Amino acid sequence: MRRRAKRPAGQLYDPNILLQKTTLRIREAAELLDVAPRTVRRYLTEGKLMPIFTPGGQRRVPVDQVRPYLVIR
Repeated sequence: MRRRAKRPAGQLYDPNILLQKTTLRIREAAELLDVAPRTVRRYLTEGKLMPIFTPGGQRRVPVDQVRPYLVIR
């Protein structure tokens, strides 16, 4: 099986590309919100963000849930 190419160390996600997606991985949502991935997991557990589950049981965060918390700089 072919391995997927990894992102070079230190390269950040591009917010413009992430906001075009419909759902985000926990790490992508954390990058947009400028918090740790653990904080996003806590928000999902506490109900501050409502997750969408993939068929494999992984949590995804809808972009519409993240937009109200974004700070425009």
